[in-house]
Amino acid sequence: MNQLFKSNSGLSSIHIRNTDLSLDLARLSDFIWQPINAFTLNQIEFDWLTDSDSLTRKLQKIAPGFHVCLLTDGWKFSTTVTNTEPSANRQVLLCDDDKPLVLGLTEVSQDALMQEKSLLDWSEKPLGELLFSDNSAPYRVFEIADFTQSSYLMDWLAKWCADTIPPHLWGRRCEIQYHSAVLKLTEIFLPKHPLYGVSL
Repeated sequence: MNQLFKSNSGLSSIHIRNTDLSLDLARLSDFIWQPINAFTLNQIEFDWLTDSDSLTRKLQKIAPGFHVCLLTDGWKFSTTVTNTEPSANRQVLLCDDDKPLVLGLTEVSQDALMQEKSLLDWSEKPLGELLFSDNSAPYRVFEIADFTQSSYLMDWLAKWCADTIPPHLWGRRCEIQYHSAVLKLTEIFLPKHPLYGVSL
């Protein structure tokens, strides 16, 4: 078992959900996001953080053991995410075997979710397979954040991750239209991701 999951051999989506590892998104809602040109990035970081194609599809090409671990059992409903209207969020880890590479967060209004049955019924498959099912790469405008500045996320990672955290822990967010629903996607690139020069 890779050191990224400390002593949790055989970790699965069911086991992860039972340990309640899902994030309190209200704790991240006031985080400072900036346009990508506000940061000095190397070429590898820039390429990963600005790629509008499906992140799922990109990881599947390079990670032979790619799979999804659910942190929430389907959609988690809340009124305290980023808006006052009822919202829903779905949280996953995109992994290569036992190495979590990306923490993926999807937020949508409850009303919009209820109108899109294909979204509502989506199970353990990566959401990217649904959003990019026509193989297109829609233009997206990304905002970037350095999550090493979030003590809440650092504490969350410390529960399950190795002690080594890169100097910057990059995340990006954007909005994407899926039929009648507007989804807010947040992707946090975890320490074992190749964006940080790690070989898979």
